[in-house]
Amino acid sequence: MGLVFFVIKQRMEIALIRLRLLLQIIPILLVAGRSPVCGQSRYGDYLADEILTCVSTMSGQLYTGVDNYVELDYALYKSADSVVLETSNGIAVQDTLNRYLVIPEKSGKLRLTLICTNQVDTLAHGIKYFHSLTLPDPLLTINNIPFTTPASIEKALLLTCDSLGVFFSDDIIGSDHWLTITEFELGYNYGGFHVSQKNHTNKFTAETKIIINRLGPDHDISIKPTVISNGRITKQLPIYRIKIY
Repeated sequence: MGLVFFVIKQRMEIALIRLRLLLQIIPILLVAGRSPVCGQSRYGDYLADEILTCVSTMSGQLYTGVDNYVELDYALYKSADSVVLETSNGIAVQDTLNRYLVIPEKSGKLRLTLICTNQVDTLAHGIKYFHSLTLPDPLLTINNIPFTTPASIEKALLLTCDSLGVFFSDDIIGSDHWLTITEFELGYNYGGFHVSQKNHTNKFTAETKIIINRLGPDHDISIKPTVISNGRITKQLPIYRIKIY
């Protein structure tokens, strides 16, 4: 009889612990009818949009070969003793607190699987799909205007140019600081010879502007930039070819 009473008591204590944890989690996860999951798939429950969000792009999409940051709902993170985030494409590792670093290897659909548990229960176990896009080629910016290569540029724009920069995408937050042009080489043909002018800065020097001003319409020039990286990406820029008009 004593053994039966002891077992019943233990089960009641476990049930009370579960109830207390549930009462703590419900107000957090079910505000305004919110739930950590919203449907099912062959890989498990679909996570609600607000449980996992991409914070490194405006569109919520990911890009291959670079750092993408995904944040787990902070209240859910604080309630969990263990959080596991896995990806079907590339790698996913914890960065800081509820922020995770995801680097896809290829473009296409990417599935993140989340498992959050505490000592006695599973708080969330589900998946969320993201689109992974190929990182666009960097464009050269002249007076903050991006250009592809080859490009046709008015001479007056080059003569009034303050500095050169690098542009990736308006969608990727902070990508305008990934690469900084430290110097560039201006190349052109003059009198049947190839001539180059070195600029030890990202700005058009007075000497460079004098050279450009001497060149006639439909003259071709090239700009070969040298860059330094802030650590998010390592990439050499191509030689940009420009026709002056």
